[in-house]
Amino acid sequence: MLKNSRYNFFLQGAQGVGKTTLIEALKVCEISGFQVNVVKAITRGHYLSDSLSRESETTDLDFFTYFNFHLSALKKCPYGINVFDRSLIDTIVFSVLKYGKNNPIELLGKEIISTQLQEIHGIIYIPIEFSMDNDGFRNLEVEKQAKFDVELVTIINELGIAHETIVGTVDNRLYSSKKFIVKRILS
Repeated sequence: MLKNSRYNFFLQGAQGVGKTTLIEALKVCEISGFQVNVVKAITRGHYLSDSLSRESETTDLDFFTYFNFHLSALKKCPYGINVFDRSLIDTIVFSVLKYGKNNPIELLGKEIISTQLQEIHGIIYIPIEFSMDNDGFRNLEVEKQAKFDVELVTIINELGIAHETIVGTVDNRLYSSKKFIVKRILS
């Protein structure tokens, strides 16, 4: 592994599956001599992702600018291992759930992401493993979460992005994540 290389990984999964918990554990790790750089929620709370959960006047041009802005930011991350607590694929998934397959946002997002695949070294996917309590903040309707999960995995596979499904305790997930990151860096 070269010291002047950048390796970008993304945690993915429905709300409440433990992405933040895992990223907090990764934050204090060293992998192959590199400290893990954590990049928080590049889509959470952004008006474009939020607009997909309600009626909005957001245009395709807004999404084009949004996708390109975040993907160009990948090249500006520090050298080493960068772990994001979600990816732009969330926005694509929300668009499919709201507007159906092959909608303009989905097609635009996939096209832009496919041009930047060399900047995406892998996705660490955390599936829903248990029923979650409502914390009053997140939408924890199991049926909606399951639909999100299915569509997320479908899109990751369609884009051909290397990914690893991790399950179990935080320690198990941490071990599996580190193992996947090392495998991807050495490939």
